[in-house]
Amino acid sequence: MKAYYLSVEGRDEAGGVIVFAENYNQAIGNWDCELEYERWIDRRCKRAPEFDGMENASHYEMTLKQWHEGWWFDTEVRCPWEGEATDEDFKKWYEKEYQDD
Repeated sequence: MKAYYLSVEGRDEAGGVIVFAENYNQAIGNWDCELEYERWIDRRCKRAPEFDGMENASHYEMTLKQWHEGWWFDTEVRCPWEGEATDEDFKKWYEKEYQDD
């Protein structure tokens, strides 16, 4: 499936989410995520081909891919910087941060 990045116009601090759908209309039409918006025209949806085919990925696999793509995570334990850390460093951070998930 194709990957799409959903976000809210003017709310960069809220971040965004990756969803999977056959097309744009399906992706934005099934807005079922934690991103809140006041006006439906503030919803944003764009292709994220770097995540295509990952609809069955585990939470860890998706988070690792996001990290490699430069995403940041607003978490209790500071996430290592991708430019200086290894995948093993990331895995240690992930296990501390998401140990209860």
